[in-house]
Amino acid sequence: MRHHRWLERLSLVISTLFLQSIFLNFRTSSYLDFLPASQSNNFSGNHYVSPLSSSTSTVGRPTFLPRTLPNFTAEEGYDPIDTPMVMDAAVISQYRKHHSLGDKPLVYFITPTYRRPTQLLDLVQVSQSIQHDKATYWIVVEDASHGSKRVRDLLERSGMLFAHLAVNSPEAPKKLSKQKMKAMNAPRGVLQRNLGIDTVESLGVPGVIYFGDDDNKYDARLMEAIRYSRGVGIFSVGFRAEALYCRCKVDPMTGKVTGTTNRWFKNKVNYAMDMAGFCVNSELVREKHARFLQDSPPGKIEHMFLQQLVEDVTDMEPLLNNCTLIYSWHVKTVVGKPPKPKDSWDPAWKQIRPGV
Repeated sequence: MRHHRWLERLSLVISTLFLQSIFLNFRTSSYLDFLPASQSNNFSGNHYVSPLSSSTSTVGRPTFLPRTLPNFTAEEGYDPIDTPMVMDAAVISQYRKHHSLGDKPLVYFITPTYRRPTQLLDLVQVSQSIQHDKATYWIVVEDASHGSKRVRDLLERSGMLFAHLAVNSPEAPKKLSKQKMKAMNAPRGVLQRNLGIDTVESLGVPGVIYFGDDDNKYDARLMEAIRYSRGVGIFSVGFRAEALYCRCKVDPMTGKVTGTTNRWFKNKVNYAMDMAGFCVNSELVREKHARFLQDSPPGKIEHMFLQQLVEDVTDMEPLLNNCTLIYSWHVKTVVGKPPKPKDSWDPAWKQIRPGV
């Protein structure tokens, strides 16, 4: 009896291996039919050039030979670009005609950014949120002495009107901890936002300025909702200061802004708004010569900027259905600690390139 059971098991194993071999032969013989058209150039006669090897193998089961990955370091992709890129008024005019924008006002989306592991991820997400609005001009200003190639490539692929600039922040704030930065009243992104404003004014094309940080998240409808603001527009921001949102208070009878709800400011601040919660007409900024101040007190960089533009919160214009809709979220991308080489399942993990 036991002898018969062993024979049954042996026959089952043999039949399984036979079926697997048939399946593999069918799969490899049909392999070429499933390859994307972009790989059609990988074939020469009766040979297939593996994308992972410079050698060739006979058609049938593809042979993916190991290869030496290129020397990729953390510096690659950050190759400096000496020449800033600004699409001027002539390019804007041609762009308008090509996309039939007419007289639709531009939204100048000013984004300060700095080098960090999640920089490209954050910029890709911002790009995918705003690139569908063709009347948006994206101004990206890097906190560096030179712009980087990977950021320039991302901007060029977006198909948007854009400017790519760079300016260094003061050395002291960049080297200090957040606690010491607050003690020294050293907000980040001041010079970058001001350079963005200078760029808008140099173009001479009126529009609405919005300061969109690269680590926030945006609804694609935001640009259309703020495009026609005539002064300082104000609206709600999600996930701010350990709350679900902060918003402006609007008098339902007059439609005027009466204040804000922002738990971040325990003391009284006239314009207690998040950077992602307001927009400004470029003509008003030009008229008032408004700029961000490097010596702004901690947490009051927005307040010090807005008080140059309006005298009271009632002068602000409530947008997004009287501040009841949320089209921007104050969030931050956080990633885990990268594994050490000896703990990594992939010995070449340091050489893997980002997709942008």
